[in-house]
Formats: sequence, structure tokens, C-alpha cells
Amino acid sequence: DGQFWPRSHRWINSILTCAQSPPFGGETGFVDLITAQKTLDPQLKARAANATITASVRAIGDFRRGLAEDLDLFDDATHPMIDTWPGSKAQTLADAQDDRILYVGSPHMVVNEDSTYQQESSLLPSIFDHVTRPEYTYYHTWSPGDVVIWDNTVSLHKAFPYVNTPDIKRELYRTQFRRMPTPQHLALHPAPEDYRPRWLDPTDNISMIYERRLH
Repeated sequence: DGQFWPRSHRWINSILTCAQSPPFGGETGFVDLITAQKTLDPQLKARAANATITASVRAIGDFRRGLAEDLDLFDDATHPMIDTWPGSKAQTLADAQDDRILYVGSPHMVVNEDSTYQQESSLLPSIFDHVTRPEYTYYHTWSPGDVVIWDNTVSLHKAFPYVNTPDIKRELYRTQFRRMPTPQHLALHPAPEDYRPRWLDPTDNISMIYERRLH
């Protein structure tokens, strides 16, 4: 997740803790994007390796009610569809085989592909069909007191529906923090120096982003 962040600031870790949980439903699903990348069909992998994704905060449901002046602080971000983990110290993509991520997230992302594949089927649905196979997924059923920590760059996550009534509540608290990618990771796909959130101090080693209450 976090494709709307520029490369220099997208290494986000998340912590989610449960205060109240419904008797059924409301699970959170997770996808392992490193293992999914390793097992991708060779033809799909070749296409993905030559593709990029572009993400915009304006296309993400969580931000649709944001003020225009706030959304304007986020430029659209473009990333390789197959990329290295931000903590990788590999000097080349060839040396980073075990660190590579199938970097996909929101279905609203724009996929930029070589014209060679214009006659092929759409790439993103095929990728999502692959990464959501049971062997790459984990579904967490919440109980009060549970704490789950994950790396946003190497996983997808999604909350599942539940019955929401005055007597049935799903109350979770989420905190996110940022870690700075290694110089080796940034050097593999350099971006302009000013390609970063304009409101954020680029010298921060760790920045707390936000805490919010999820119902």
C-alpha cells in the first residue's frame, strides 16, 4: 500500500489494535506481495517488469472528502510495478531478486505499459487475480486486545464487512510511522529531488503520520 507516496517517503509501517470486535465479520485480509511476485507467471512477470503504476490521492476513497488545498499537497506518484523493498541494500535489480515486490494497491491506479502489449488483456486484473490467491493471503479475525503490525510496502490489506448496529461495534485504532529507504533502493529508480510531499521534512528519519479511529 501507499502507492500515492513518492519513492523517497513510501516506506510505511502500520500498527492496528482492537478495542471492540463484532461477533462475526469485520476481518482484515492481508496479501504477501513478495511471495506473489516470486511465483508470478513468467509472461505476466515480463509485462509487470516493464510497467509502471501512477497513483493519485484523488482516486482513493479514504481521501475523497479531503479539502482541495490539502489534496494539492500530494503530486501524483509513479513507481515500477515490480520494485525493490525499501530496506534493500542490493546494488542492482538483478541482485535484489529476494527483495522485489509486486507493487500494486488500489484498483484505481493507472498502469503504464509498453505499446507492445496493447493487444493483450488488461494487466492489473490479472495481477490482482494472482496476488489474492489463498496461498498469499491471511485473514485476521479480531479480538479485543489484538495488535497487528505490518509493512505497508510489501503487503495489501483490506477490512471486510460486518453488521454495524448500536450493539455491535468494530473499534480499531491505527498508527503509522515512516522509515527512510536505503540509498541503494532510491538509486535504483531515482526521482527528482523535489518529488516528495511538500509538507513533510525530507530529513526526518522517522515521522509519525497519523492515528485515527476506525469503526
